[in-house]
Amino acid sequence: MNKSFYHHCTLLILLLLAPAFHALGSNELPIPHIKQGTAKVVGSVTNFNIGEGKKLTFGITVINPIGGARKEYTAEIDKNNHFELNVPLVCDKMIVYGGLCSGSIVYWGGCIGLDQDNDLNIKLDFGNKKKASVSMAGGLTGFSYEDLSNLPISLGRFEEFNTIRHDYYRMSPQEYKEYELNKDLKKRIKFAMDSLTFSPVAMKWLLKAFNFRFVGGRLFEYKEEAERIYRIDSIYNMKKLKKYRIEEPDKSYYSFLKEYHLNDPELLYLSSYYSTFMQNLLSVKAFQIPQIKDIPTKQWIDTVKCNIKEMVGLDDGEFYDLLAANAYATQVCENNEPLSAVQKANIREYYETHNRDIAQILLDIDKGALEEASRPDNIYVEPDTIVSKEENEPLQVSPNKLMDSIISKYRGHVVLVDIWATWCPACLMGINQMKDVEEDLKKKGVIFVYITSTTSPKKIWQKKIKTIGGEQYYLTKEKLDGILDSVHSDGYPTYLFYDKQGELKNKSIGFSGVDTIKDELLKLSN
Repeated sequence: MNKSFYHHCTLLILLLLAPAFHALGSNELPIPHIKQGTAKVVGSVTNFNIGEGKKLTFGITVINPIGGARKEYTAEIDKNNHFELNVPLVCDKMIVYGGLCSGSIVYWGGCIGLDQDNDLNIKLDFGNKKKASVSMAGGLTGFSYEDLSNLPISLGRFEEFNTIRHDYYRMSPQEYKEYELNKDLKKRIKFAMDSLTFSPVAMKWLLKAFNFRFVGGRLFEYKEEAERIYRIDSIYNMKKLKKYRIEEPDKSYYSFLKEYHLNDPELLYLSSYYSTFMQNLLSVKAFQIPQIKDIPTKQWIDTVKCNIKEMVGLDDGEFYDLLAANAYATQVCENNEPLSAVQKANIREYYETHNRDIAQILLDIDKGALEEASRPDNIYVEPDTIVSKEENEPLQVSPNKLMDSIISKYRGHVVLVDIWATWCPACLMGINQMKDVEEDLKKKGVIFVYITSTTSPKKIWQKKIKTIGGEQYYLTKEKLDGILDSVHSDGYPTYLFYDKQGELKNKSIGFSGVDTIKDELLKLSN
């Protein structure tokens, strides 16, 4: 790979956008540390009329860099238009998402910085009526007020960027890596930042987020992408394709990892990506990383070091401590396997001399998972299940007939199919914004169908669908991949528009806006 790519890309964008920067204090964020505690958030909302009988709340979403658990904390705006939150954090400083909501409708949302040692005061004034004027004091300093709203917009764009499909199966792993880094990543960054302005602090953080997300996602997915594109071309190409042997990347493929300074503590600010990166790294076949099981933590780390230190460029450091922590958390959160007594003892022994807070975080994750599993209302939903008010039935059909089977249930109705994921910011934004017109469209007979897969953790999915409503389908990843292949889509969210006869009339990759989607559905309804 081009070793100076990251630096060249950073410099280019900084030079292009430098005149638009709005500096606020130092150009560096303070160094975060793993440390359990709480951050206090107080605030007020002025010149806003929510309407009779409606509740207005301020919510904060925190993602744990160990295990990736997403937790939401909310406070109701009181009669004096004030709110107060004490937000549990696993780092002394974190960048989180905050929003002012009524039900599923978001009136203001943005990235905010929290600091356990510095209370945050937020003031939202809707005197302009079109959008809130935001002022803040305290918390994590460094971002401009414009950054607060622009950061989540840019991150969402980066996720929803529609990569031009290429014949990846014709590329070697090395060719794929070079193409993705030198072409696709540049295009994504340009698309994500188009027309938005950022302070120098936000720019640095954002570029680090883009690179870390891309490296931990696209570059770990060569074989899956190559196989998926080959499968699509095999079905729809008029000429019979010759068979390709798609390689499993060897260890040398991952040498790019050493360029990303994985001991950098500022990566903890990327909590929404950090755990995913670690989980993907743990699953790389070429690294031959064993499951942690009852292996003493230090022994497991020493084994892993021997396998990957040349690729990541690290002999020691907090990276390995957090990799082990994510190995334990993956067992609990993804594999639904509680920590054993031996594992708990291993965790306490190792982290006693490294970071006691990591040990407590892991024990809390395990305790929370056990409590969640014991709740009587926590039903396990098997993949390939429809969940609606009327029914709960498995989908026992072949993959190539799956979409037809789903749509056949709604003949006589216009259907909007929303293929989404709980981890997709653009998906959740689209769902929230569509709430404004959903009821009117339902009165005209439009059916809303939501399809996701096991890439969305089932506990988070179960919680989300309670407020989303509609017809909900939870499929295996393989079956949803088959649906996406059949409609020539490779992005989230994907919207499919079906007429009353069950024919696919249009599709949209990425959220095209409320008005565009509404107009298309009304056209099909007439």
